[in-house]
Amino acid sequence: MKLVKMSVGGIVGYVCMGVRFDDNQLDVLRAIAKYGSRRPIKVIQIQSHTGLSDRTIRTHLKALRACKAIAVSQAMRGYPYHIEILEAGRALLDERVS
Repeated sequence: MKLVKMSVGGIVGYVCMGVRFDDNQLDVLRAIAKYGSRRPIKVIQIQSHTGLSDRTIRTHLKALRACKAIAVSQAMRGYPYHIEILEAGRALLDERVS
């Protein structure tokens, strides 16, 4: 699993880059949603794979969208999803998440 170390609201955490999320990895997403992120993150792709339910993923994406730290792609088809995360420029992030 490829993880990228990030500072999340002063708390050091890890963000999964281009990997499938299991329950432990979703804990990372919950932390980002709760504390926000000093470095912009952009969710650029959601692809089907076996794993979490559609409802679970949608719930977490709503939490992430609400914290304004992550821009979520509109390409949500099928379920569950694979979320690929890449860093994005602050201007692009603000534009997509406003």
